[in-house]
Order: sequence, then C-alpha cells, then structure tokens
Amino acid sequence: MIIAVIILIAAGGFLVFGRGEGKGAALPGAAPATALSGQNAVGSSSSALSPFGENAGTYADSDLGFSFQYPPSWTAEASGASSARLVTVALPAKNQSFQVYVTPIDDPSITAITVAEIRRDLPNLDIRSPENIAVGSNGEGKGVSFLSTLSGVKGDVRQVWFAANHEFFQFTSSVSSDDTLTTVLKTFTIGR
Repeated sequence: MIIAVIILIAAGGFLVFGRGEGKGAALPGAAPATALSGQNAVGSSSSALSPFGENAGTYADSDLGFSFQYPPSWTAEASGASSARLVTVALPAKNQSFQVYVTPIDDPSITAITVAEIRRDLPNLDIRSPENIAVGSNGEGKGVSFLSTLSGVKGDVRQVWFAANHEFFQFTSSVSSDDTLTTVLKTFTIGR
C-alpha cells in the first residue's frame, strides 16, 4: 500500500516539470556508483571523478543517507520532512527533469522492489519493459526500471524504483532524459 501513496505524491510533483516528449532508449541497469566526497546539501562538486565534469552539481541528503551528482547546468530543489524527501532536478530551459521521492520502508523484510510487489499494490499501473537493477557502490539498491504513463504527462515516463538502507527510492523522468538519469544513477551512493 505504501507504493500506491508514493506514486500519487511523486506523480503530482512530476507534472510540474516533467512534460517531456519523445521516446528514448530503454534505461540499462545502473552500473555501480562512484564514491562521492561527503556534502550535506544541494551544491556544486569539484570532484574530478564525476561523469558530469568538474562542475557537476551534487545532491547529498545527510538525514536519509544518500547522494548523487547531476549535470552542472541543472538545478536541484528538495522538499519534505526529515523522514521523506521529494527532490526535483531540472533543466527548465530544455524542459527536462527527473524527480526522486524517498520514504522509509516500515517492513524490514523488504530489501528489493519487484514487479510482482508493484503489481500487487498497484494492479492498474502501466509497467512496460521492466528490468531488474542494482544501484549504489555495492549494488545495495535493488529494484526495477520500467516504462509507464502518468495522467497529464505526454509520452512515456521512466520509473526506477528500488529499496536500499530501509528506504524506498522512486526516480521518475521523461524518457527524453534517460541518458541523464542513467548517468545520475551511476553516481548514486547510499550509506549513513
């Protein structure tokens, strides 16, 4: 049931920025991430290891214990309580964005998000081209990537859902941002 509430919250926020068009290639399973130097807020990173270059932006959340990098021309804005977060990363001039919704998982037995679990909680959710993924430096984020549709959004959206560190992560993006999202997931780190 937690998944049903999450998709409704994140979909509403995605409507603000995510009216992307076009169809992209399927998002490949995310490769393990490169470790990031610790930062505690949205800002710029000077890490030479970033696939986005030395001026990459970094979103780091010390409350929830995760971070990722994004292209230098994009912006990141977070909202939510200390136990849940909605992060919107956008390039408004090009009408591109993705969102990350993070919330605690109360059931400690849930260590991965699966298509079967999603279909059990959201039987009417459009799930196409699902692919199992592992995210994080040690592949500790386990879940699924798939194409879907959202009411009010033109074209397909990419959904990447995974569980890690007793948190549920939901990345949502227009398929036109698949390449950016793939690279962001390669920089994703988890840990408290």
